[in-house]
Formats: sequence, structure tokens, C-alpha cells
Amino acid sequence: MALQKCKCRGLLRTHTGTLALRLDQDHAAVSVIVRDVMARVVVQRSSVSARDISLELDGPSGAYVVEVFSKGRSIARRRVLKM
Repeated sequence: MALQKCKCRGLLRTHTGTLALRLDQDHAAVSVIVRDVMARVVVQRSSVSARDISLELDGPSGAYVVEVFSKGRSIARRRVLKM
């Protein structure tokens, strides 16, 4: 059975650097990778299962790509601007 892309909403609180993600459903074996514009991994986090994910984005202001994986496959990708 193929995994389908899921809906993912994100909110970056610029004054604290906290990135909050909400997936449309629970997923098993979730990992999140945040990359900067040079494709360097700045945050990587894994959990057993998740629907709500919170990350600290301590990097400088700029553009980031947040990708969510479940069972080794990409299920969501979002661009985030940190001011």
C-alpha cells in the first residue's frame, strides 16, 4: 500500500523560533528534517508517532524547507521564512 501525501499546517513563532507543525492524521515513525537554502540539515528529529510536532529553529533569519517523513517516505514538505 502506497503512502499518500498528507496535509500539513505549520506556524513559526518568529519571536521564539518555535516551529509548530500539525499533520492531518497520526502517522507512525515520523521524522522531520529542516534544511536551509544551501540544503544543509539544521534540525532533524524523529518520533514513534505524531500528529503535532514542535521544533526549535535556532538558525539565522532566512528561508528553510521542512520535510516530514513517515516509514521512510516523504509525506509533506513546506517552506518556512524566519524573520
